[in-house]
Amino acid sequence: MKDLRNDPIKITVLGCGCIGKLWLSSLASTKHFVQGWTKEKIHKTLKFKIKSIDGRKHHISVPINNRRKLRESHLLIVTLKAWQVSKEISKVICDLNDHCILLLIHNGMGVLEELPKKIKQPIIEGNTTHASHYQNDYVKHVAWGETCIGPANRKAKKFPMIASTLNQIFPKVIWCKNIRFFNWKKLAINCSINPLSSIYRCQNGKLLKLATHQINRICQEVSSIMKREGFSEIDARSLFRSTIDVIDSTSKNFSSMYQDLLNRKKSEIDYINGYVIKRAKHFQIKVPENELLFSQIKKLEKKSEQSSR
Repeated sequence: MKDLRNDPIKITVLGCGCIGKLWLSSLASTKHFVQGWTKEKIHKTLKFKIKSIDGRKHHISVPINNRRKLRESHLLIVTLKAWQVSKEISKVICDLNDHCILLLIHNGMGVLEELPKKIKQPIIEGNTTHASHYQNDYVKHVAWGETCIGPANRKAKKFPMIASTLNQIFPKVIWCKNIRFFNWKKLAINCSINPLSSIYRCQNGKLLKLATHQINRICQEVSSIMKREGFSEIDARSLFRSTIDVIDSTSKNFSSMYQDLLNRKKSEIDYINGYVIKRAKHFQIKVPENELLFSQIKKLEKKSEQSSR
């Protein structure tokens, strides 16, 4: 068994968008072997440019799509959109060794239920608050955040040390035994910020003037679901405060959903408000605010799709 805390390990990053490239750029300067995995298999090298928070510019070059290295990987970091995860993992799962750890970092919830049943590997899930976007030819790292990760199946419980390894590479990474609680809390915040910023077409901070009453109602709905899920320690008031704090600390940022719609891409609404609606139906709880936001984003998606034809 590889010593994940001290030994060099082989890492493949599946999903080379903004967050994936931040991980690749951080990994490229370490003792670990790293490669990217992309849809286009004709290329052997991925070249991209990063603009760090302090304004420095970095030119990065990493190997990609080496199937032998994929088979040898100790860790597969998946940084895809939620709706892409299951499909893309299905394409590579047969090439992964049984001990390769799958680390899934994405917005929303509901992906685990979609994964292929034949997965034998340890699965770690997580979420991140690092903020980035494309600016001209660069991936701009807008704000430092933290990445919470934790076990999604029994095998993954043996690997809390992976958090300390990753924390040395791209901090801050925290191991959370009850990762589902942290995912729900992040989901609750995203249920307000992502769709509302997309509907109002604004930076996060503008929501403090435009939508605080709506945010409060959304938090009430999500907290009622969380209580039925077994998380009675959190209430609507604390969710509201957490959401306002995040809006304030990311006031100049554009949400990932707003960026997706702006770039005529599919959003993750099915895994954010859509997941809340799904669980609400299971518990027979009404969530009209989440349903309204869901339908509004779906209309924007359809409009965006039609305009791109």
